[in-house]
Amino acid sequence: MGYSTYRIFNYSGNKKIHFLDHSLASKNIEEVLKSPEFKGKVVYVDIWASWCGECIKQFPYAKSLKTHFRAEPIAYLYISYNNKFRIDHQTKWKALIKKNNLEGYHLEVNKDFYEDLWSRIKTSTTEKITIPRYLIVGKDGKIVNKNAANPESEAIVYEQIQKALQ
Repeated sequence: MGYSTYRIFNYSGNKKIHFLDHSLASKNIEEVLKSPEFKGKVVYVDIWASWCGECIKQFPYAKSLKTHFRAEPIAYLYISYNNKFRIDHQTKWKALIKKNNLEGYHLEVNKDFYEDLWSRIKTSTTEKITIPRYLIVGKDGKIVNKNAANPESEAIVYEQIQKALQ
């Protein structure tokens, strides 16, 4: 499948903050991971929302994670599903990304994408959907850890990512 609609938009002020084209938001996680920016890389996925306090609390720890693995082929993908009924949802989402200097790739997804994502990563039918949630994707584009450690749990997440890099 081609990616003629695949584009990246840089966030003004930091060339390492990228917003993926909204056309990807209507696809699914597998299609997003086929994007050229993730090819041959381990991808650490952060599933969050602009209204989630615990999600935002984890952002400062992501800087240490990125510093630790700066020489490795790793990409950071932030997937957010925000309340579309709020007129300012995109403004708040982008403001939080800028405020926390979240370097990586960002995608605000629709309800269908979000529900499909959870159906792929739930480990049981009774598991509740909670965020933040972290995934690790191997270099082959397949999810290798559906419940990765958060950035604050440095030793654990470092070990999980290192395993995916091998």
